[in-house]
Amino acid sequence: MESIKTFGFSEEDLAKLLEQPRSGTGTFTSSNQPKEGWFKLLELKKKTKRTELHADYILEYLRAGIIPAGLRVRNIPGLFVEIRQFLEKWSLISNRCSRDWMILIIETARELMETLIKEIQSLEEELKTHDSIQEAKKQLETIEQELESFNLYLIKRKTDKLRKDIRWFTKERAYPYLSDGYYANQQRNVSQQDRQFWTTKKIVTFSDTSESEGEGTLNQSKQYNVRVDPNEGPSRSNHFLSRGGRP
Repeated sequence: MESIKTFGFSEEDLAKLLEQPRSGTGTFTSSNQPKEGWFKLLELKKKTKRTELHADYILEYLRAGIIPAGLRVRNIPGLFVEIRQFLEKWSLISNRCSRDWMILIIETARELMETLIKEIQSLEEELKTHDSIQEAKKQLETIEQELESFNLYLIKRKTDKLRKDIRWFTKERAYPYLSDGYYANQQRNVSQQDRQFWTTKKIVTFSDTSESEGEGTLNQSKQYNVRVDPNEGPSRSNHFLSRGGRP
């Protein structure tokens, strides 16, 4: 029996590749990036800023009385949809759940920030003991420049998202099931898809036949309506019915 042929690179192939110089002259990291230990400090400060802004913006959502898209309850009522009061209470209960999530996020973010600030202070003092005053000052300036750009980027992104969510709540699109005609449209779409996907196929079967000189004589006929997918060939059940079986 012939074995299956395979191919794969070895660890030696990878090591040789990594030793080779790049073919291009471009650089993929900024020359302004801080050194390894200071880079860890930069990442900690970024995480702190990200956590701080996240809590601040969630608080702005609470003050504005709206809910971020990612924290809305997506469950849509399937019962009592004709009762407006039921739908409104459903949305209010959903709001309560989302609001509690938002409070939990703010509390957790603030607790995390306390831990991160302590880590930053400890690491910064440690790094200053390993480098000269001039080098430490240079690295801290680099970090502050990176943080300034990072901060502006986060503020713009979160502000845009806040404005978008405010528009959605203003137009009452946060919970689509509250809009007039939502369930009627859903039912209409389902019915249209159902008609497109299914067709009704009539199958006539023969039974109670008697044989006379090798020929069958029809004594009784029965008709079954079977829903079949028009895009598929005859199913096993259709084949069974066509031969005179019962559904």
